[in-house]
Amino acid sequence: MPFFKGALHCHSTRSDGALPPEGVWRWYRDAGWHFAAITDHRTATAAALPADLAADFTALPGIEYNSTGGHGSVHVIGIGGTVDKETSDYEGGARQVLAGLTRQARGAGSFTMINHPNWLWALAPEDFDGEDQAHALEIWNASRACNNLGGRGRPSVEALWDRLLSRGRRLWGVATDDAHQYALPPKGRIWDIAGGAWVCVDAPDASAGNLMAGLFSGAFYASTGVDLERLERGSGRLSLKVLPLGRQVYTIRWITTHGRVIRETEAFEDACELPAGEGYLRAVVLSSDGERAWTQPVFP
Repeated sequence: MPFFKGALHCHSTRSDGALPPEGVWRWYRDAGWHFAAITDHRTATAAALPADLAADFTALPGIEYNSTGGHGSVHVIGIGGTVDKETSDYEGGARQVLAGLTRQARGAGSFTMINHPNWLWALAPEDFDGEDQAHALEIWNASRACNNLGGRGRPSVEALWDRLLSRGRRLWGVATDDAHQYALPPKGRIWDIAGGAWVCVDAPDASAGNLMAGLFSGAFYASTGVDLERLERGSGRLSLKVLPLGRQVYTIRWITTHGRVIRETEAFEDACELPAGEGYLRAVVLSSDGERAWTQPVFP
């Protein structure tokens, strides 16, 4: 099946983005994306495309939940389902607010994603030991100040993902641009520009139903610039082939429980079986210019 490229975290003038919804959808369509969910803060955006976009682009309904009643830097996205018109407020610390927001998003039937846990150092690893009900974790956010690689004693978000997977969570990894700007400003600070990270969903077509099914089932990969020509997932097995760009060199890294690297190969394609006794297997592809792609984990 083909891959369909999409944005799962972006903003319009309905909250703090630079373009109205139609302009956001048009930017992504013109840039080669196949779908997008506009996820404005505390405001749901329906999939209401103008007629000239609907022929070759898909919009998914979305919202970015955040609470003003408790730990306000905890953000959760809901995509699809019957997204609520605004966020409920939750009291307490980060763990309690995270549980409330994910419960609200998942209760709406949405694909539920925890956003930028290292932004403002909002979520410590122990905050994920509560009652959150997310389907996915934003392992790479291409906007400014999201601290994807960790610091101050906090793990990278990818390492946090491995921690959760190693504890038995079945959680998908997502990359986003968290776009607010859709053109380079003439002067001043450049921040949160569209196009820095995305997902590619393996689906029969780019209809909303098939895209949502692919998200829920983990039939997608996340990327900051590495494209995959092929990705096959089975019970305890992964196989992939990179679509090379120029003369870049690619390293395929196979990772299992507790983030342990079990093999690393400089190649365009490779396959790996889940070792006996391990809880999951995933792959990261790194290009020689710093771009990367992440597969979703497979389980025994």
